[in-house]
Amino acid sequence: LSLRHRPTRALSVGEQQRIALAATLSMYPALLVLDEPTVGQDWQHLSRVMDFVSDLNRAGQTVLLITHDRRLVERYAGRVWEMAGGRIQGAGGYGGQGDE
Repeated sequence: LSLRHRPTRALSVGEQQRIALAATLSMYPALLVLDEPTVGQDWQHLSRVMDFVSDLNRAGQTVLLITHDRRLVERYAGRVWEMAGGRIQGAGGYGGQGDE
């Protein structure tokens, strides 16, 4: 399904998120900051997006993932900083697939 000729307002939240990720990657950022990148994604698309991001990380892309979704943390995070009330409450390795 081509998104090229569809107006932005006609795209789902998940489609908009995936396009935003592609646009960001086209700028070759030294640090890829993803704030709740899986909002609006069903589990299939969520897994595909996060597997792709994990592949980027393994290839050397530094990724900072900001999420409330513990499933993502458990499955993908290598290092975790847990925050509450605007302060870091804990930090350390998590044992997921990612390195950083």
